[in-house]
Amino acid sequence: MAEKIESLGEKIKIVINEEITFTTDSVLLANFSFPGAKSNVLEIGSGCGIIPLLWCKNEKSYKITAVEIYKPSFDLMVKSVKLNGLEEKISPLNEDIRSLSKHKSFLGAFDSVVCNPPYLPDENPCRTLGRTIARHEKTLSIEEIIKLSYLFLNNGGYLYLCCRSNRLCDVIMHMKLNKIEPKLLRFVEYVEGKPPKLFLIKGKKGAKPGIIVENNLILQTKNGKYSKESEKIYGHL
Repeated sequence: MAEKIESLGEKIKIVINEEITFTTDSVLLANFSFPGAKSNVLEIGSGCGIIPLLWCKNEKSYKITAVEIYKPSFDLMVKSVKLNGLEEKISPLNEDIRSLSKHKSFLGAFDSVVCNPPYLPDENPCRTLGRTIARHEKTLSIEEIIKLSYLFLNNGGYLYLCCRSNRLCDVIMHMKLNKIEPKLLRFVEYVEGKPPKLFLIKGKKGAKPGIIVENNLILQTKNGKYSKESEKIYGHL
């Protein structure tokens, strides 16, 4: 399958192909979950590596472990990491994330865990295996992601997720069952005034109850123009 290189602005490039690319969800999640300086971050289901690459557009020092089970996606991520000379910041792993819970070095090791989880049940698969894995709970469920995140996070560490709005109850339920307290919630309107299709959520391991619900993130205004906030998020791509 033919590959192509796209610019993400500010000297960062990404390798993609017709099957394996990135979505609005990933760009929004990258912006929502930007690591602090010297953070140790784990991304589950990195795909072609769009989120770590966007994080690396600044000069902050942090360590990113990017886990992807689908070998073709992993291979593209590795190419992007090498293309940008980011081997010291991004460590790609072609693993089933569940296997890493057996490694003591991963338990309680991360300041944050970030994931754009599959949001559809394991049925009616997509045209390609890569898209099926990304969108359907074929290899990993939301429940498993949250359980594993608890194991990987240090006490006080943060979990960041972006998911479809119809999975909100599932996400909050499993976060609370696994002692990750939801602390920040934001819905995303693709078009102003339309029901939100996505939400972004931040949870903290071992925190006390209490959540802040921010104003909705509006991507496009009623007159068909990009909002100022979405222009700021996408303006550098």
